[in-house]
Amino acid sequence: MCVRVTVNDEIVVGPLVLVPNIPRVHALRQNFPNPFNDRTRIPFELEEQAHVRLEILDLQGRMIACLTDRMFAPGRHAIDWTPHNTASGVYLCRITISSQRSSAKVFVGKMLFGK
Repeated sequence: MCVRVTVNDEIVVGPLVLVPNIPRVHALRQNFPNPFNDRTRIPFELEEQAHVRLEILDLQGRMIACLTDRMFAPGRHAIDWTPHNTASGVYLCRITISSQRSSAKVFVGKMLFGK
């Protein structure tokens, strides 16, 4: 498939190249809904293939759950958390992202769980 584009009154013709919508940086996004009472979705973005460990912590830093600990492709991802036998309260989401090109990056977000 070819594309024809006019730039400054000059016509440029070339092949159509689809570029995937890859984020430019690793990032942890805000969970939604927040606050929540049944389930929440935790989105994150990867600029390159990376090993991701996503943990839920209480405010004392104790791990409540490890939601994933594996490799992910570059792009946008989300992990759902459905708490079981967990008290209402404020929790932290910690994501550790390790890739070939960069040292491990750690991001922390806050979420409110109410029954």
